[in-house]
Parts: sequence; C-alpha cells; structure tokens
Amino acid sequence: MALNRKIGGTPAPGDDWKGGLTGVAYNLGPELQDRYSNYTLRLNTHNVLQVHRSYNVIGIIKGEVEPDRYVIVGNHRDAWGYGASDPSSGTAQMLETARVLGQLISSTGWRPRRTLVFCSWGAEEYGLIGSTEWVEEHVDKLKERAVMYLNTDTCASGPIIHVPGSPLLWDPVTAVMKMVPGVRDGATVYDEWKAYQISQNVTTLKMKTLGSGSDYAPFSFYCGIPCVDMWFRRDKNKNDISIYPSYHTGYETFYMVDKNVDPGFRIHQGCGRIASLLLKYFADSLIIPYSLQHLPEAMKDALDTFKKSGTRDKIIRIYEKYTLLEESLTNFTDAAATFERELEEKRTKNLDPVTIRAINDQMMKLERVFILPAGLPGRPDIRHAVFAPSQFDNYATSGFPGISDLLHNIEELNETERLKKEEEIKRHISDLTIMVQRAVSLLKDFHMI
Repeated sequence: MALNRKIGGTPAPGDDWKGGLTGVAYNLGPELQDRYSNYTLRLNTHNVLQVHRSYNVIGIIKGEVEPDRYVIVGNHRDAWGYGASDPSSGTAQMLETARVLGQLISSTGWRPRRTLVFCSWGAEEYGLIGSTEWVEEHVDKLKERAVMYLNTDTCASGPIIHVPGSPLLWDPVTAVMKMVPGVRDGATVYDEWKAYQISQNVTTLKMKTLGSGSDYAPFSFYCGIPCVDMWFRRDKNKNDISIYPSYHTGYETFYMVDKNVDPGFRIHQGCGRIASLLLKYFADSLIIPYSLQHLPEAMKDALDTFKKSGTRDKIIRIYEKYTLLEESLTNFTDAAATFERELEEKRTKNLDPVTIRAINDQMMKLERVFILPAGLPGRPDIRHAVFAPSQFDNYATSGFPGISDLLHNIEELNETERLKKEEEIKRHISDLTIMVQRAVSLLKDFHMI
C-alpha cells in the first residue's frame, strides 16, 4: 500500500482499474510521483529458469463404425497453487466420465459409433503448451477427422453454467442441458441457465462464442474444429467480479470446494452428466447433430456490431466492396437454411452409409472453410478468420477479429502507415468474402463442384 500511494504516471482508466484503498490515487506508473522522484525501489525476485518435461496423457475408446472420426474431451492437470477448481474439478469430471463410459462398455457391450478421445493436458498454465504442441503434431489428422472438442478446464467454481462455443454446437449443448437435473433448485440445468440469463436482463437467449484462455484454443483457432468450453462459474447477482475469488491462489483447496463452492458435489455431478451425454450424443448420432443455421446467424451478429458501433461506415470509406461480404453472408444464410431443410427430408429416408458419410463430411468441413493458412494479419498462430480472440484482449471473443485488429488505432498512424494498413484491410475483407462464398459452395449437393 505504501508503494501504491507513491506511484505516478498515467491515471488508471475508469473505476474497473481502481481499488478502494483510502489515500491511493491509482496511477499506472511507471514513474513515481514528483515528490518521491528521488526514491529508489529495490525489487528482489527468486525466480529460477529451469527446463522441465511435461506430459500429455491420451486415452481412447475405439469407434465401432467410424473409428477415424474423433469426438474429443480435454482437461489440463497443472495448476497455480493447489488448483482444486482450476483444473482439478474438471479433471475429476473427466475421470468420472471415462469411468462411466467404460462401465457402459463392460456391462452392456456398447461401443461408440465414433472414436472417443480423452486428453489430459500438461503445461496449460504456461501458455497452453501441452494441447498446442499435440494439436500441431496431429494437425492434419485433426483437420480431417475431428468432429468436436469438449473442454472442461474448471467444472466447478460457482453455480451458474457457462458454455461458450462454436455456433455449430449451440443446439446440441442446449438439448443436453435440458436433459440434466438442475444443480441448484431448477428442474434442469437449462432451466437454471435460462432463469439466470433473464435475471441479467438478457432478452435473447444465445450462447457466446469463444475467447482464448484454455486448451480449446488450438483446436478452434488453429484448426477450425467446433469446440465448447463447459464450466460452472460465479453468480454475478451475488458477486459481480471477474472470476472466483480463490482463482490461482493458495486458497484454492479441496476444503474450499467442499465447504463453499460445491457442498455435496452437485455441480460436479451436473458437469459430469452433461459431458457424458454430450460426448455420447456426438459419438453415436447417425448424422452429426450440428446446428448449422447458427453459424451464419452469429456471423451476421458480428457484422451488425460493426454497424451499431459506426465501424461499418469507417470500413466503407476504406473499401466500398465491403458490401460484397454482407451479400455473401446473406447467400450463406440461405444455403444453410436450404441444407438443413433438405437434411430433415433425408432423415425420413433409409440413407445408405456412403450418403450418411458424405452429409457428415460436408458439415464437419464447414467451419474449417474459415481457416486462413497463413493466419490472421500478423498472427500466424490464430487462423480462424470469423471467431477468435482479439489481438488486444486475448480472453475476449471477437467476430471477424482481423478487421477489428487492422482498424485498431488506424487514425493515429502517419499517412504512409495508414495507406499500407488500408491495403491490408481491403485484402482481408476480400479474403473473407471469398471464404464465405466457399462455405456456400460446400453446402451444395455432393455432385456439384
């Protein structure tokens, strides 16, 4: 506190960056206030640079009909501190899910149609190292064969379910939430989620797309695999804070989870039930249960955000052909609606295995269309051009992040830099328009090239 009172420099931006200590101005530094300019600050650190080996542990239940199609679930093992919630609550869920599905095999002889892959990641807290290295090693297989990835980093840190993910997974996740008993006082987890959204004055019940921060990142942002991140988190009606109080501290103990976060372990139970049902749903469904129409809907919502914020006008001044991107998205919306309508008709027929495989392949490849091989401008490791974290807020989701990143502080550039940036914007919008039209083409009947 004595140091906080002496820091000068730029004032903290807004109340979110200011605490409640009396007599502290809350400045960002780096210099001290004028009257303390002759002070010297000595900082002693005890960090040691070491090289350690980390391990991923992978378990597989081989699929009986389509063993080359992967339904994947993952959780990391490493923690800051004791890690009772992050990640051990997710680890407990994944182990229980594996036990339940294994028992189903031994007691009934059931085998999943598609292969189930259980991934225990190492070194997540050091920059998603375990999952990223594994995805990069198997990227070609995963791009061709992965159906979906379920991430369960922190199953239990509060009572409110939070399931951001690919729009392709919103409907199946909702369907499973309606099947699982509530973890508080609701009939189902879905009923509790809906009641909470209404209490937060949310008028349209939609799930969110993904920001970064956990092991789904390389699957989604590098490969374009549909992902969902499932966890139960704090109730903002009671504690309007950014995350649970014991996060990454020495207080994150089993005692804290047992006595405060989840007495009776109902939240863990709900998390495990949702995971087991969702994995089995995607592993066993004859036709993969994606919700195609939500993908163009979410993309349109992102463009509407540009319109509401005035960003669209700024883009049009730079590149008037931006309207072609909007037109291509209308085409994509129509193509997805037509595909789903025709798919409902096909479901009533006795489809042959080759047709079923072709339909599933069309849908599996849809989100991969939006992968830029060279990555977003200036970010080769982030290749998803539609939904990915912003370059300037890695935890937040961003629709069409390449556009937002290129526009960031463009007014502050000199003329030469600004003109160069504008050319990048034109090229990127042109790439986006082409990709959306490719998605339209992908949804045409199989024999149409």
